[in-house]
Amino acid sequence: MNNEWQQTVINHRHVHNRIDKRGRSSKKGGDFDARRSLGSYQVECKSYARLGKGGEATIEVFGFTEDGQGITGQIDFPGVLRGSLIFAGSRKVLNKIINNIQRAEEEVAEDLNESKDKDNIHQDDGESQDAQEEEQAEEEEEQEEEQAE
Repeated sequence: MNNEWQQTVINHRHVHNRIDKRGRSSKKGGDFDARRSLGSYQVECKSYARLGKGGEATIEVFGFTEDGQGITGQIDFPGVLRGSLIFAGSRKVLNKIINNIQRAEEEVAEDLNESKDKDNIHQDDGESQDAQEEEQAEEEEEQEEEQAE
C-alpha cells in the first residue's frame, strides 16, 4: 500500500480553535504532530481489574483512514473484548467513514462472488466434459461388444 497520502496528512494536520476567548493563543507545545497519537495506550479500568481476567487492557492506534479524515485502531481487554476502533472529529465524518468502509467491503464481496461463479462455471464445464467422455467410452465399449458378437 502506498503511504504517501498518510505522510501528507501527518505533515499538514492542524488543530482548530487554539485561541481562547480573550484572543490569546493556547498553543504551548508547538505544532500538532499527528504521528504522536499513533501507538499503544494502556487502559485503566476498575471494572475490568475487578474481573480478574489478567492481561493488560490496551488501545492501539494504527493510522489514518483511507480518506485521511479519521484514525483507526483496536481495543483489547483480554478475555472480555476485542474490537476495531475508528476515531473521527464529528458524527458526520464518522458516518462518512463507515459508509466508505461498508461500500469497499461490499465491492470485495461482489468480486469474490463473481470469481466463485466463474470457478463454478469452469468446474461445471469440466464435469460436463467428463460426463461426455464417459458416455463416448461406454458407446465405444458397446460397439466393440457388438462387433465381437
